[in-house]
Amino acid sequence: FVTITGDIHTFFAGYLRENNAPNYADFDQPYLPPGPPTDAVGTCFVCGSVTSSNLEELATLGEGGPPLAPNRGDVLTPAVMTSNPHIRYMNSSGHGYNLLEIRPQALVCTMKSVDTIKQPQANLTTLKTFRVPANQVVIQDATTQLPV
Repeated sequence: FVTITGDIHTFFAGYLRENNAPNYADFDQPYLPPGPPTDAVGTCFVCGSVTSSNLEELATLGEGGPPLAPNRGDVLTPAVMTSNPHIRYMNSSGHGYNLLEIRPQALVCTMKSVDTIKQPQANLTTLKTFRVPANQVVIQDATTQLPV
């Protein structure tokens, strides 16, 4: 079971968990070891925005200068991931999209980002590539094949 969504203008990869499982209180734990949580029922991939303001831009009014509040990626990302340990990857400063390759043996999600939205020929880079093997609830780093 895989969900693919957007509208938060941030790249995420994480696990979907049962909210009525016996260990529901695990959502309050600040850390989960690598690999899927024991109550994981699926995976989730969220794409960043193509042109809308991302979280870092919202915190700096698009100027990239001192934040209005301590929401820069160096503070925001660890805070979000610590309080949501089922999220295993987050990038709140990029713009771009996700490419999905769905084959019988696996789903591959490649997160693509541009260096600026102010120029039509911006440099395109790969932020991260994840793999979900068929019939498994595990997100693998595609470069290492290790669970995240």
